Amino acid sequence: MSINHNSRINEKTIDHYLKIAVEGINNYLEKNKNHIREEIYESARRNVPEKLAQWLEDTRVDELSPNFKRGIIEAIKKERWGNIERNMRRCSRLWI
Repeated sequence: MSINHNSRINEKTIDHYLKIAVEGINNYLEKNKNHIREEIYESARRNVPEKLAQWLEDTRVDELSPNFKRGIIEAIKKERWGNIERNMRRCSRLWI
């Protein structure tokens, strides 16, 4: 699935990559469960997929940072689950 870099990312594309990301992040967390503190693991399982969805589905993000969603989608394509998980945990503190 290609992305037109001159326009907003459509809902179908966001849904496609969000499904991939949720599965990838959950698999990453489960695989690394023994290396992650229990409270961080539980918080990440509970919050990261939801927060990622909120960021990807929020049209205000397009206005504030036009390339944010493209960056997240590139990270999903490259299966950078650890980076996505850590950044979503950090960004979730900023979520209003």
